[in-house]
Order: sequence, then structure tokens, then C-alpha cells
Amino acid sequence: MAYQFDIVFKNGQVVDPANQMNDKRDIGVKGNKILDIASNIDPARTIKCFDLEGAWVLPGIIDLHVHASSWLGGIFAHKMIAEAGVTTALDMSGPIESVLKIAAEYGTGINLACIQYVRPGHTVQNTNPDRAELEELLMRSLKKGAIGVKILGGHYPLTPESTALTIETAAANRAYVGFHAGSLETKSNIEGFLEAVKLIQGNPVHLAHINSYCRGTVSSYMKETEDAIAVLSETPHICSESYLSPINGTSAKCSNGIPESEVTSHLLGYERV
Repeated sequence: MAYQFDIVFKNGQVVDPANQMNDKRDIGVKGNKILDIASNIDPARTIKCFDLEGAWVLPGIIDLHVHASSWLGGIFAHKMIAEAGVTTALDMSGPIESVLKIAAEYGTGINLACIQYVRPGHTVQNTNPDRAELEELLMRSLKKGAIGVKILGGHYPLTPESTALTIETAAANRAYVGFHAGSLETKSNIEGFLEAVKLIQGNPVHLAHINSYCRGTVSSYMKETEDAIAVLSETPHICSESYLSPINGTSAKCSNGIPESEVTSHLLGYERV
């Protein structure tokens, strides 16, 4: 008997935003292609049939902010990402060497890109790297496999001048830029976000997790959220995302009894000296 399909998935709630579909449907697959999406496909027409009653079926999710290195995310990151339905993701800090090593040893088949962090004392000498040092870091990172750089801002800030210079350097080389808002003059809040927009100066930038700057630390959280949305609506060269978790973590690693992350320090009441 000649079968029309290799696999049929029945009774799944098919969500396809591109085609404005959100209905219970059957899906017929032949080889590596979807041949049919219909309200009812006869199981006799396929080699294998799976009942997805109660399950959701949707295109592979693209997650623009994950961590999958030994520094952040760890060896279980790939498994967690895949189990969430993500097929393509961006590691938003690196280090690129660790991201590649973990992907090789613990990968689950997802597509993963990486940007390399710009961190004082680690990938640059201090909080005020010049153009030459930033250019050298970018070229070295691209050669290793990264697609750009990440300004760690609120966590490990640069001067505003070097922050803007990092963005300019990446843009001049058509490299990706991720930016956690904040500098030596601002924190990871709505004021840091507004400073970041000015420092970006019209360049294409991925401004990370917009909701983390709208916690109500400067004005009400609702006003901060409305202000942030209004600014993003007026700056199409800036993209952002938001995380769904009600609680997120920051590094507790300390040097001389003080948290290294400025976000952690601020939350615990330490003031920048």
C-alpha cells in the first residue's frame, strides 16, 4: 500500500501566527515537509500516527536571549531550551569559547548564535576601553565564531563614552550588538534605559529585556512601562524582548566582600564608589 504521509499528527492545537491559524488541526508530513494541515486526515493514509490531543503545535520558537555557557546557563541549557520548543536562539553574553564547547558536548540540535561580552578586567582592560581595544576584541570574537558583542551595562558597566564607542565600532563592522542598559553614570533602571537610547545614536542595537528596567524604582512601574513602550515605538532601530519569569537571578559572586555585579550590589543596598 502506498502511503500519502510518513507521519500524521492528529488533534493538536495548531498555532501559526504567520497564517493567522489557531485551531485544532491534523498535520500530514512526508519526508521533511508538511504536506497538509486539515481538520481531519484519515490515519489509514500514513505510516505512523500520533494523537496530540491536549497539546499545542507551533513553529519552532526563536529566543533572542538565552545563556548557554559555563558562566551562565551551564550544561543543561541546551536541553532546557529545546524542551521549551525553541529551535533557534541567541546566547547573549558568551564567552564564545565556552558556548562552543558546551554546544559540542551537550547540544540538542538547536541553532545557536553567540555574542561576546565586553567586560572590564576580562575581555577589556578597564571601564573605559578605547576604539583600538574594542576593535581588536570585536575582530577576535568574530574570528572565534561570535556574531557581535554584548555590553553588560547594568551588571559590569563601561563609561558612557566607551559604551557609545562599542556600539559605533560594532555598527561600522556590521556586527550584532546586545546591550543591558546602564553605565557608570546610570543603573539598570528606566534612567539607564533612556540613557542607552541616547548612546545608541540611531545604530541598530538589541536592548535586552525591556521589562527589567520597569520595576518602579524611579517612578511607578506602570509609568515606566508606558514610557519605555513609547520610546521603543519611536526607535525602530532598537529591538528588545522581555522574559516571562516573575523572578530572575543575578550573580552573587563577590570580590573583597562586594558583589561583582552592579545589579546585585544595587539590589542589596551597596552603592557604587
